[in-house]
Amino acid sequence: MDYSDETMENIDAMLEPWYNDFVKSSVFNKLTERAKGNSGFIIPIFGDYMYNYESETPKQWSGASVEYVLSSLFPRKISADHDTYEDVEPVLTAFFSFLSDSNHIKNAAALTKAVKKASPVMLREATDSSNWGIAKSFMMGALESGVDVEDKQAMDNYMMQYNTNIMNKNLPKQPQPRLSTNPAPTRKIGKNEFCPCGSDKKYKRCCGA
Repeated sequence: MDYSDETMENIDAMLEPWYNDFVKSSVFNKLTERAKGNSGFIIPIFGDYMYNYESETPKQWSGASVEYVLSSLFPRKISADHDTYEDVEPVLTAFFSFLSDSNHIKNAAALTKAVKKASPVMLREATDSSNWGIAKSFMMGALESGVDVEDKQAMDNYMMQYNTNIMNKNLPKQPQPRLSTNPAPTRKIGKNEFCPCGSDKKYKRCCGA
C-alpha cells in the first residue's frame, strides 16, 4: 500500500474519538496516573508509525507489525525518557482491550501478545545510544544538556554547538610521531637524515630542531 496523506488523516480522525472514549473507560482508570498522562503521546505516535512504516490502518494492525514497530522503531526514533517507554506496554494493552470490547478490532489478544514480547527488547534497546537515529541522538543530547526543547532559540543555539562538535570530530587527525622500538643511536645524526623517532620527518625539522 502506497502512503497517502488522506489515509493518514483518516487514521487520525479515527483514533481521536477512540482515544476520547478510551479515557472514559474502566480499563483506562486502572492505569497508573503516569501511564494515563503518557497515553496521549503513546497512542497517536503508535498509530502514526504503524501506518508510516508498516502501511497498516488500525483495523489492519497485526501482531508482527506491532512487534517490529515497538522493538525496532520506537527505541531508535522516539525521544522519550525511560518512564514513558515503561508505560508503552500497559497503555497499549489497555487500549487494545478497550478497542476489542468496543468491537473496533477483533485481534486484541494477538496484538497484546506482540506488545508483551516486544516490550523488554524495546526497553533494552531504548537505553543503548548506539541504536539511536540521528534525530533521536540530537534530541536526547539536548534533553541531557538541560536544553528547553520548547524554546526555539535555545534549540537553535544547541544545534549550532551540536553541528560544530560533529565537524570537529570529523576533522582529520594530525599524524602523531611513531615511537621507535630501536635502541637509541650512538652516532651523531645528520640534520638531513630521517629522525629516529619514526615521524618520517628530517631530523633538523623534528627532534633536532
